[in-house]
Amino acid sequence: MADRGSTFQPPTETGDNSDRGLYTGVGGTGLEGEQSQQTGDLYRPGNFTMNKLQIKHKDGTLDLDGGSVASILITESIFQNTLTCRVIVLDATEQLAELDLDGHEEFIINFNSEKNRRIGNTFNIYRTEIQSDTGTGNKGKVYQLFGISSEYIDQASMDINKAFTGKISNTVRNIYRTVGSKKRLDLHGTDGVTTHIIPGETPFEAISRLCRRAYSSNFSSSIYLFYEDMRGFNFCNVEKLIADGRRRAIPYSYRPDTQIDDKKTVEAQYEIQQIDFPQGRNLINKIESGAYASAVAEIDIINQKLDVTTLTVKDNFKDFYHLDKPAISLDKTSIIDRSLNVINSTKWINKFIDGVRHKENNFGSLITRRKFYGDSLGQIKMNCVVPGNSDLSVGTILALDMIEQSANKESPEQEKKISGKYLITEVNHQIQNDTYMCTMSCSKESYRANVPDTERYVRGNR
Repeated sequence: MADRGSTFQPPTETGDNSDRGLYTGVGGTGLEGEQSQQTGDLYRPGNFTMNKLQIKHKDGTLDLDGGSVASILITESIFQNTLTCRVIVLDATEQLAELDLDGHEEFIINFNSEKNRRIGNTFNIYRTEIQSDTGTGNKGKVYQLFGISSEYIDQASMDINKAFTGKISNTVRNIYRTVGSKKRLDLHGTDGVTTHIIPGETPFEAISRLCRRAYSSNFSSSIYLFYEDMRGFNFCNVEKLIADGRRRAIPYSYRPDTQIDDKKTVEAQYEIQQIDFPQGRNLINKIESGAYASAVAEIDIINQKLDVTTLTVKDNFKDFYHLDKPAISLDKTSIIDRSLNVINSTKWINKFIDGVRHKENNFGSLITRRKFYGDSLGQIKMNCVVPGNSDLSVGTILALDMIEQSANKESPEQEKKISGKYLITEVNHQIQNDTYMCTMSCSKESYRANVPDTERYVRGNR
């Protein structure tokens, strides 16, 4: 069956890309955060405590000391099913060489930033790269260990061959139980009673399939994603994440003119050090894709009729939950009226391709609403680097306070549109050079209603 709706960003690589961390630190190579916290030094954002760092193998465990680990990068993303990691170890004593890594080993890590929760995970080491150590002058080797959550390995050899009837959220719960994981599952409910036949797929493949068919009447964009964060696994509706999370958004500010001494405080943990806004979609892209107007034509062969469902931003913007409340559309009404409120293409589907499932799941409205909400989230993106914070997690909301950089104003004001709330879609926990940093990717589906004339935009208060 064809994919009925797509997410707003393609999946990232599973921890193999060594350039994923945006932060490049300076200084030594040891993991000495625990020592720096206990010596009574001035608080420094980036301090951390390493509670456990070891490799579990068939003959026992190998504790890794701080000086041998050059860097750790743990990635959690709402676009990948499990956590991934990349660990670089400097082996001058041939400890890893004697282990003869064969893919059965596990990397165990547990740490926390100062004044924040402990986080950790157990990763199966599925890939190893070995090079000579030419950087430190030692006559050892450099090991790059690539890991993925143990649940992914466990479920990769399983097959689900079964028919499920009921709510999709209940089906997801039943499939997840077959994995045998002790991690909790955060489950957002779905509407509609359906029958699904899972044709010999792994549990994670089956759940990913169900994400594309899940429907919610309360959060009607119905973009469901299955992912793991540091708290466990999640089958979540993105719009519900936004509606629930915006009330407890984590405040972060960007003030590049802040003095160095001012950054050595607890409050400085919430100061953004680097920020970047990738270019979003242009007007031509939006016109050609029908970003703000779409239609689905369902062919009802049984009743010999055609059911057409349409969505236009001017009529339906108010139906969705937005990051900011109130919120305004990403484009002005003058542009929307001219070209973006015209349906340039229609998606045709067979309403009864396999019984009554499509009718019960309201696929017409699901496809149009999912397309609009996902497209909006894909237009405004922000990447940033912040001091390490083990409380950060994907699926939560960041509230950006950004001051305008303008030479024409004596008292700079907050950026009118860029400031506001963002959905955190990816967090990279990076420990390197005695420092813990986080790099984040965020998305925004609307603007704050903080412009002089909100009547020039489509406004929503939900």
